[in-house]
Amino acid sequence: MNMKTSILIFLCLITTRLLSQDYGSVTQVEIDYKNCAFDKDASAVIFLDKASSTHTEEQQLITNRRIKFKILKESGIDKGNLRIVYRHRDDFEVIAELEAYVYNKDENGVGYTKVLDKKSIFREKINEYFTVIKIPLPEIKVGSIVEYQYKSIMKNYGGLRDWYFQEDIPTLFSQYDLTILPGAAFAFNVVKSSALNIDVKRFQEQGRIIFEMRNIAGLRDEPYMDAPRDYRQRVVFQLSEYQTYYGTKKKFANTWPDLARDLLQDEDFGRAIEKNIKGSDEVLTAIKAKSSDLEKMTSVYSYVQKNFSWNGIYSLYATEGLKKIWDKRSGNSGEINLLLLNLLKEVKLDAQPLLVSERDHGKVDASYPFVDQFNKVVALVIVNGKRYIIDATDPTTPVDMIPFDLLNTNAFLVAKKSNEVIPLSDNTRMLKNYTGMMSFIDEQGKVTGEVNSFSYDYSRLKRIPELRKKSAKDFISRYFLKEVTNVEIDSITINNRDIDSLPLEQKFHYSTLMPSSGEYRMVTLNLFWCPDKSPFISDNRFTNINFGCQVNNTLTQILKIPPTMKPEALPKSINLLMPDNSISFSRVMQYDAATNTITSQVKFQVIRTLFIPAEYPSVKDFYKKMVDLLNEPLVLKNK
Repeated sequence: MNMKTSILIFLCLITTRLLSQDYGSVTQVEIDYKNCAFDKDASAVIFLDKASSTHTEEQQLITNRRIKFKILKESGIDKGNLRIVYRHRDDFEVIAELEAYVYNKDENGVGYTKVLDKKSIFREKINEYFTVIKIPLPEIKVGSIVEYQYKSIMKNYGGLRDWYFQEDIPTLFSQYDLTILPGAAFAFNVVKSSALNIDVKRFQEQGRIIFEMRNIAGLRDEPYMDAPRDYRQRVVFQLSEYQTYYGTKKKFANTWPDLARDLLQDEDFGRAIEKNIKGSDEVLTAIKAKSSDLEKMTSVYSYVQKNFSWNGIYSLYATEGLKKIWDKRSGNSGEINLLLLNLLKEVKLDAQPLLVSERDHGKVDASYPFVDQFNKVVALVIVNGKRYIIDATDPTTPVDMIPFDLLNTNAFLVAKKSNEVIPLSDNTRMLKNYTGMMSFIDEQGKVTGEVNSFSYDYSRLKRIPELRKKSAKDFISRYFLKEVTNVEIDSITINNRDIDSLPLEQKFHYSTLMPSSGEYRMVTLNLFWCPDKSPFISDNRFTNINFGCQVNNTLTQILKIPPTMKPEALPKSINLLMPDNSISFSRVMQYDAATNTITSQVKFQVIRTLFIPAEYPSVKDFYKKMVDLLNEPLVLKNK
């Protein structure tokens, strides 16, 4: 029997025993379990994640859930702090019958169980919609086996959630058992890797369906990663039909035009955009007097940005009504942007709602008209034939730029009979920085100099929020200093922070001491702008690399060395290219003996913003070579 067959038999044995045991029991197989055969880096493992959903006579959605896991490494101990998030608003959801225990062994190897003390449970309000139950479990350590279960009671099936088979740690067995509400129909979409199997069992007479998956590796965070939910194995649900009180059947969004129709007829969406907001006339009169449509759009956008605050809650709807939002001057993302659309239409601009999914929320699958794929509504405005995508909850993005989190995503235009899922991209704006350095080194190895850096487009856009929250020194430290450095900075000047049309200018003086060895002096040229280590260190990668937008960075350094020294080893001029030229790096080094000046110019560009996992080895290798080159020291020697 080979190793692979042995592992499969072992995993099947564990799964079989998990399915046969009741809550509260621990098997010898679980006690002896030390590491996950198909995910050896895992800090913990989920033995069982099982839920069943059904209904009451009052059409409530009742879900019983049971989870069992084990801590395998010190880094997994935090898993013992359980969290259950539920929707408290309007008493929509109640969590009941919560139980938990921890199984451990004492110093003599004798097993014992600690049952959760319910007095240790506390609830914390996240926002006006959601509350989190926090459960700090006792005596969590490596080897602990944890099991907990609870009941969720929701007012109706509108609360039906997607089922995720995959977490950030491996799962041996995951099952979701759903009984459909009589008279209702749910569309579902299974999102999974082709390498993994799913078992779907249908019981038509009972209106019941069971989804099962086994042996799923954990999905952990990776640098420049898309939204984790894009890669998690899951089942996505959406209500597609229900039976009304009178016995007639009504369908929901089976096609994109259906979705557009339903949203435009919704009182909290399309109808809200069309209603006149009492109290807005005075503001709109001044805006209507503007001479161009571009000025009108910019004025409306600026007014909502500056006068209405987002409460941090994502929504597609104006659940409280726009008049109340006008008076409160704050609301969720749907309320703020539907208000924006309302005012844009009031000044006679061509403005339509656009459903979007920010990159960290997940990709939009154009094959399925599921509204839950989107986490925001923004405004699409056409002025003089040019398209503008504007989001009034974003306090920094100028009107002529697509918000960074929406770049390279798909959006749905909500218009009559709309069947259009449109890509959002911008190949003219990028993460662009130009940095210049003038430096002097003395015979004792002390380097002093001035750095002047200009950040354009999305680089400027990403820095402005932090600049507004941090002191100038903390801001410079965040963007220019390495993790471990002996560099001192002072004389900081930051210009153009409030002028969108100009690059953000960052200037400062610095000083540092370079190490010596006998008559040699080692000078680090990679002090500020360039990375000193690669973000890509894992052997394997399971997700796309998504840079968001194109990158264009240039660093020019001029170093004046003392007349008593000369370069012994000058880093070489070099060009690095990916096979398709999608990423490039170049360095040009020059030494002028007449002035004892060394000039270095480094350029780094990313032309293609998305790389699939199969391309990861090439990207990893490129970054390693680039960082190694950047970290080559300039060696000076006494003449």
